[in-house]
Amino acid sequence: MLLELPPAPRKLKGPTQIARARTEAWARQNLYCLNCHANELFAFEANRPAADLYCNACSETYELKAHKRPFSKKVVNGAYTTLVERVSSNTAPNLALLQYDQFSSTVNTLTIIPKRFFHRGTIESRRPLSANAKRAGWVGSIIRLDFVPTIGLITVVQNQVITDRSDVRNLWKKTKFMDRRDMKFRGWLADVMACVDQIDEVEFSINDVYVFESQLKARYPNNKNVKAKIRQQLQILRDNGVLIFLGDGKYRRSP
Repeated sequence: MLLELPPAPRKLKGPTQIARARTEAWARQNLYCLNCHANELFAFEANRPAADLYCNACSETYELKAHKRPFSKKVVNGAYTTLVERVSSNTAPNLALLQYDQFSSTVNTLTIIPKRFFHRGTIESRRPLSANAKRAGWVGSIIRLDFVPTIGLITVVQNQVITDRSDVRNLWKKTKFMDRRDMKFRGWLADVMACVDQIDEVEFSINDVYVFESQLKARYPNNKNVKAKIRQQLQILRDNGVLIFLGDGKYRRSP
């Protein structure tokens, strides 16, 4: 993997067009599939809704978002209805967030979020475009990265340091068990993992997670027994090696 962005076609003049062309070209030349052994991805046709690249071996899809500044906790995305439909039908792409240095023309950070961490709770609608806009009434979307647990933020490049591919793919595999769950259960798993992230200690008790009961109740107002749901998610995370059960209601994060 090279970190330098390739040059843009000479016919492009605007800085936005140039940046898009260069980052997309970099992705085509350097990104690889996290789900399988394939070491290259292929570009979809231009303007395809909610996806840019795909794996020819396993059919995983990826959407690229690139920016010269670090990404905030809220990432602006495409049409809200399209994204919700794709998330609900499990056809949403994995999200690749690329932050580049515009002065050195190099990739600074690349984080990939598996689509298994996206659910209705991570997607918000933007305000509709005004009546005077070219696409009046169009509603965009926002992806809430602050609702994605740390284990779902897979670092491929950090401060221009490239993570070994085997390590990246191992992190991907660590939460692959979530793919067997429907969207409703994935949301609970991701939210409980995000709560565990907020606990400072490596070892913690179930009571430490119960502290977030009101927070989870606000996200799932129709659930009348949130503590039982928390226990269920912790057991699933234990059974799949994300957490280690120490007995007597105590857990440890898996290395």
